Amino acid sequence: MASRARLGARNGARVARDRLEDWSYLDDESGTAEGIGPLDGHRIAVAGLMSQRHLPLSIPSGWSLDVEPGQVTVSKPSGPTQVVHEKEEIRVCGFGHIGEVWVLATPSNLDLYRLTETGAQAPYRFCSAGYPRRD
Repeated sequence: MASRARLGARNGARVARDRLEDWSYLDDESGTAEGIGPLDGHRIAVAGLMSQRHLPLSIPSGWSLDVEPGQVTVSKPSGPTQVVHEKEEIRVCGFGHIGEVWVLATPSNLDLYRLTETGAQAPYRFCSAGYPRRD
């Protein structure tokens, strides 16, 4: 069984979710998926295991992500770097299209981080059971 969810980038709230019997909503060639909820009827670019696409690792404001095997470091435009992940395999990591949020996906979690003046705010974490929690 496949499932997909639409999460709010500002607060991690689940906007929509569905469970399907197959992966028919995914188009491997274009790297897109059918949208759900407010994005129903639109094709959405996807990144990660199901796509050859990658998310941007830097944004025009000067923030950047350094991704090494098992580790992600956030660099602010001015100031110290911040290691935010030092564990398991990283499946996808990068900034969203609005640049205020970045995502880190591992085999067991999906974390959404918001950028603040002091660094990357603690993530909204979506564990494999699909329940959001704040770490």
